[in-house]
Amino acid sequence: MTNSVKSELEKFFGNCEVISENKYRIHMGPSSAGYDLIFDLSGDNITVLNLISRVDDETIELIARKVFGTSQLIKYEVRDNSLKVFFMKAGRSDVSDVLGFIEEFFREFITSFPRKAWLILGELQFNLLGETITILSSKYNECLKTGWRGNIIAILREDNWIISNIGRDHVDLPVLTMTNGDIFAFAPNKYGDSLIPINLSEIIKELKTLVDALGISLIDVPKNEIELIHKFGSVISLIDSINMIDSEKRFSILTLNLEGKKLSELREIIRNLKEKLDAVGRLYTFDGMLRKKIALKLAVRFANELLSGESGVIVSNVRKVSRLGAGKAIYIGKEELKAIPLGEKVLVSVIEEKGRRKIVIEPI
Repeated sequence: MTNSVKSELEKFFGNCEVISENKYRIHMGPSSAGYDLIFDLSGDNITVLNLISRVDDETIELIARKVFGTSQLIKYEVRDNSLKVFFMKAGRSDVSDVLGFIEEFFREFITSFPRKAWLILGELQFNLLGETITILSSKYNECLKTGWRGNIIAILREDNWIISNIGRDHVDLPVLTMTNGDIFAFAPNKYGDSLIPINLSEIIKELKTLVDALGISLIDVPKNEIELIHKFGSVISLIDSINMIDSEKRFSILTLNLEGKKLSELREIIRNLKEKLDAVGRLYTFDGMLRKKIALKLAVRFANELLSGESGVIVSNVRKVSRLGAGKAIYIGKEELKAIPLGEKVLVSVIEEKGRRKIVIEPI
């Protein structure tokens, strides 16, 4: 039975250490940071100690009340920037239900308090085009799935390479790329009626072979696929220059004599490179159009969310802002209170949407 609980916890949290028959230790956050929580099945309850840690008590209280507050069988204690949760009358057969509440808790924490989640857990979460995407800090070594993370998980690295569970990518590479040892990009064929794969890694190898065979030591060949994208214009100029020299035309930068250097093989390499670079040229246009279409879809989605939010406005009034000690106060009238009653405390948040900041007041 211990093994089955351990397996379930390990699948949900990504790690689990057995302390005793009824106690399990789980590490939250990257291995070099974060904190440990304890999952305890002793007695008639399931107790989770240190469910969240190093977060101010008010934030913990707010999330706990929202997630656990409606259940009569869940009690919790917030103390010293830590949360202990008691799942009453729960045993081993109820572990899945308990994990469901924990999943909701962490999703709420990460989406409502992203800066704190990044500092404590080293992760963020976004919902884009119907996908839930989790971004992990560079302190993580792998894109590990947990019960609350999205289907797409990526590690944010300082060198702009994206390591994710759907493949390796780079911020500066075209949108449609895939890696399988070599890096491939997809571009329209010369007729524009289908997409063809372009092996960017192979282009670099062929460029180096060509330059070495010609004995050109001063030419700066792209070192990797990213440089190939950045220096595409220079690469095209290089191939055009070699073509001009081969046809016995003089060019000021290169003064080469191709006689005796296996001309047929070199010309075949040049011809293949020219075809592939022509495809890379089409790739630029295609990738630009693809990025615009993605941006447009995101803009339409954001516009729909914004407009649906505006259409949901129940009451809207202009109020005077008054000084109150070191801060300021606004009057909330009976018209607003009729729409949404307020208790003794409210949550005041400053949010930013599309470059515009707002103050949001929510009842607790």
